[in-house]
Amino acid sequence: MPQENNQVQQMIINKLGLSGISKDQQNELLAKMAKVLFKRIFVETLEVLGEEKAEKYKEMIDKEKPNEEVEKFLKENIKDYEEFIKKITDEFMEDMKKTNKMIEN
Repeated sequence: MPQENNQVQQMIINKLGLSGISKDQQNELLAKMAKVLFKRIFVETLEVLGEEKAEKYKEMIDKEKPNEEVEKFLKENIKDYEEFIKKITDEFMEDMKKTNKMIEN
């Protein structure tokens, strides 16, 4: 699993053109980006679930239910859950690319 994480991180670094900065800066940026992405997924998930199911989802998070149980709940209540997450992630990556280009110019 750590090797997979390293490969994903390296792919993100390459796609966003971050290979020219130090490893410490890369790690810091990746951590911040992950935090923002998880928040975005959380917010969009709440919107899609609707009020009643969103409350149940928040309860599961608050009670620290196992990830498998939370994921099962989400897959049962969000149509094409994997595609939903992929879409959010892809949009996030595009936003990061645009931001990076704006900074470079």
